[in-house]
Formats: sequence, structure tokens, C-alpha cells
Amino acid sequence: MGVNFLRFSGGVVAVGLLGLIAAPTARAGATAAGGGGHDAFNFSAEAYRAVEGENDAVVVERGQHGTGPATVDLTASLGDETSAADFTPFSRVLSFQDPVESQEVFLQSSEDSDQEGLETVNLKLSNPSSGAVVAYPDDAVLTIVDDDGPSRISLEFGSYSTFENRSSLLVRIIRSGSTGAPASVTVKTAPGSAIAENDYTHTDKKIEFCETCRYGTVTIPLLNDTTVEGSETFSVQLSAQTGAELMPPSTATITLLDDDSASAPDNTAPYTAFHQPLHGETYAARNMQDFIVFMQDNDGGSGMDRVQLAIRKNLSSGRCKWWTGSDFVRRACDDKKWSKTPSTEYSETTIFSLGTKLNPSTRGSGIKNYTAFSRGWDNVGNVQKVFDKGQNKNTFEIK
Repeated sequence: MGVNFLRFSGGVVAVGLLGLIAAPTARAGATAAGGGGHDAFNFSAEAYRAVEGENDAVVVERGQHGTGPATVDLTASLGDETSAADFTPFSRVLSFQDPVESQEVFLQSSEDSDQEGLETVNLKLSNPSSGAVVAYPDDAVLTIVDDDGPSRISLEFGSYSTFENRSSLLVRIIRSGSTGAPASVTVKTAPGSAIAENDYTHTDKKIEFCETCRYGTVTIPLLNDTTVEGSETFSVQLSAQTGAELMPPSTATITLLDDDSASAPDNTAPYTAFHQPLHGETYAARNMQDFIVFMQDNDGGSGMDRVQLAIRKNLSSGRCKWWTGSDFVRRACDDKKWSKTPSTEYSETTIFSLGTKLNPSTRGSGIKNYTAFSRGWDNVGNVQKVFDKGQNKNTFEIK
């Protein structure tokens, strides 16, 4: 994605893939939010991969509505199969200067000549400063892939857990050892208490690795229902390998959590990395030219896929007009007019702008100010009420 420019509060702001390059100037008539879930740190993903001896990065993001500098602690500890000879544990403080910013933290494992299985490093964010919080995902796993010995294929993890209404599950296949020739493997699902074509779609897929390729993926569709049934399981198995040996884990157990159960409801909230304007905030007319929503889905972790804005022009007469996407039309002040959004599912980052026809001047126009509202949906209709306190409701409002 290229850099997008918008006009906000009288300044020009550059927006790139990972966030704001320059923070907007303070808006009139509203107090910047800090803490209380409105200034948060998180990893960009739940899992990272690195070949041993190589210098690879994990990404830590700061988003939402913080103000000024802030810090967060990053701790890297050894997983069960990893020793200090493979990776040096550490704890360090990351400093962020801007409200919306990301940092690459490079991690390097030790190079050796031993043939080994997959090794892991546990990553954790904690102790945020300035009233900030840590948000999903606040911990992550780095998998170290061995580059010694013959070509070997395995699953990334031996177990997975997800809610049944999350549409699909992405499973990664990893090739360790030599990559001097092509290889392939078949990934197939097998039923357990979860039944194919009832709880998930049976998957039987051949994954092919090129001479230099180490990673492959398969997406398993999940089938949602409204029955209270508790957790159910099925498995994913590797077989029919060519050009490589199988290495543990070659079978993984998939646990489907029941979003209809009172004991384990789906309450993982959608996460927006940054957005303007704030829901329900009133903005001085002279400071409003464009609106923008910057939304990030964290690899489908929340299922967030579309957002809408409603903009109300408050007139000095006490009447109101609502933005249609091209102009303002008069309607009741409590009768929201929501913007139209594409039905295409968004992932990663989406820039959503309502245009440039907002009148920035109050002189002779009868405009008192503007009030902005925002809301969004996830990709399975399991929409959250408030993004940082996810509940199974029909709408949620980004705050």
C-alpha cells in the first residue's frame, strides 16, 4: 500500500501501512484519550517464524488514542524444547514517541550443525507506561526452524484452538533441514467429536514446496451453528510426503470452542489499530475537512471486515444535516445516516475516507459544528458492541 494523505484539523497527515507517520494536531472541542484501553500495545501477529542463525523481526505496535511518549516491556523466554545455547533470553524496554507507531525488534537464534526439531521462544508484552494497556495479541510465539540435516516437514503446532464462528482456521506447514530440492506433503482432516460437513469442511490438500521454500499454508473452513454443545475436536494430519521426511508434530488436534455456550462465549474483541474521528465526539467546523478510519485486522484474529461512519452537521438553528457520501441532506438529529461501504472483506489495513466536501468554515454558513459516529462488523456476523470489551451483539461502536 502506498502512502495516503488526508486533511485533518488543519494539518496534513501521512498514513502508511503500519500507522500514522506523523500524528495529527490536536482537534478542537475534544480531549485526547489516554489509557483505559484507548492507548494500547500489541504484537502484529500471534506467531512468528525464523530460520536458526538468521536475524528476523517481530513487530510491536502502538495504536488507538494515546498521547506523547510511552514505553512497554518486551520479554523473550525459552520454550520447552529450547535451550540457552539456541537462544539468549532477554527483557528490554521499548520506547515509542508517537501515539500510532510500530517497531521491528530483531531476534537472532544461535547457528549450530545439530539436526533438531522445531524450537520456540515465548514473547510477552507487559508493564506499559502512561496509563496504556497491552491488547490482543499481548503474547506471541517465535518458532525457530532448523536448517541442518535432511529435508523434514511438520506442522507448526501440535494443537490449535479457535471459536466455531471464526469462519476458517489457517494452519502452517514448515519444512526444516535442507531445501535443495522440491518437496510435497498432503494435509488432511480427520473427524473427532467435531464432524466434517457439520462442524468443519473436510480438507484434503497437497502442499508443494519449491527448492528454496520453507513454509506452506492450508485454510480449513469452519461451519458455525447455534447449538449449545461445548468444545469439540478434530485433527489435521500430514501424509504422502515426497522429497522429505515427516517430523513431529505431524498431527495436530483442533479444538472448536462453542461461541453459544455461556461458559465459553466468543468475547475476543475486534481490534482497530487507529481511527479518526472518535465515536460521538464533536468537532469544530473549522477543523473538519476529511474523515478517515485506519483499521487493522491482525491476520483475521478478530474477523473485522468493514467499517462505517456517520457525520452530522449541527446547524446554529438547532437542526441537523447528515453526510450521504457526496453531500449533506436534512434529517432528524437522532436519525443517523450511515455511510455505504464495499461488501468486499477487508484484511490487514484499510483506509476509508468520506471525501473532501466538508465545509471547514462557519462564516455565513449557519454551521455550529460536526459530530462523528463510527461502527463496524466482523466477517461472520458476530459483531461486537464495544471493541475493547467484546460481547456478542448486533453492532459495536469504535471508541
